[in-house]
Amino acid sequence: ENNGGVLIIANLSAQKGVIVTIYRDETGRESQEFLIKANDEREFGEWQIGANFFSGQTGHVNVEGSQRKLYFKFENGKYKTWFDD
Repeated sequence: ENNGGVLIIANLSAQKGVIVTIYRDETGRESQEFLIKANDEREFGEWQIGANFFSGQTGHVNVEGSQRKLYFKFENGKYKTWFDD
């Protein structure tokens, strides 16, 4: 889209909410912390973090208390995601 895309993060836990922070490589900035309730999802874009995502952008999502990071790359309207080891 001309306006860019949004990142949707889902919490698949049936019992526990998670606190997430989104890091964007191109700006070196991080978002504020967001709570995602159990069995819920949130959309992140212009209204939530001040900017939509555009092709070629990369970053990662940090979940409080987790040792692993979820990396993402937005390319041609789709996301590629992977975990660090």
